[in-house]
Amino acid sequence: MAWRSGQLDIPTHRHDIRGEGNHPLNLQYAGDLRILQQQLQRQGWQSAEMLDWSNALKLLSPSTPLTGLPLLPHVHDARHEALVMTKNLNTDRRLVMRLWKTDVSIDSPDKPLYVGNVSSQQVDNSFGILVVPRTETDFQLARTRFLQDQKSFDAISHLSTAGTILLFVD
Repeated sequence: MAWRSGQLDIPTHRHDIRGEGNHPLNLQYAGDLRILQQQLQRQGWQSAEMLDWSNALKLLSPSTPLTGLPLLPHVHDARHEALVMTKNLNTDRRLVMRLWKTDVSIDSPDKPLYVGNVSSQQVDNSFGILVVPRTETDFQLARTRFLQDQKSFDAISHLSTAGTILLFVD
């Protein structure tokens, strides 16, 4: 589906397996993911280490700082993330940016629309020996920090009335 003008019915919260809907989709991006990734890297963001069999043992070490923990994958509308990046704020807090591809394109098929969110995480070791990165429920800090990084982007960027960050790359 190509978008040219008007409104689209884009969800405001992530549709996850549990159906909780407690993660807002506070970011929309139209363009090439490589361009966004390069621009984020210039602002100190890194490609995320995702949880897999080779790094799962890190979750069994309560002394592992958040910066050493892999990210747990998130699903939206039965799709895995197309791009996940992190930015360490300190050893016990990081920002996470996740994007999922939609079936919508902007003006042409080579400019797909991605929806996602920017969140912050801290360590949760309330399970005893298991330590996991926990997404904080206050998404304001993450959105504010992400917007600060966007000031030097080569993109059209603004905040919608609903508080969603809109990024479009020409």
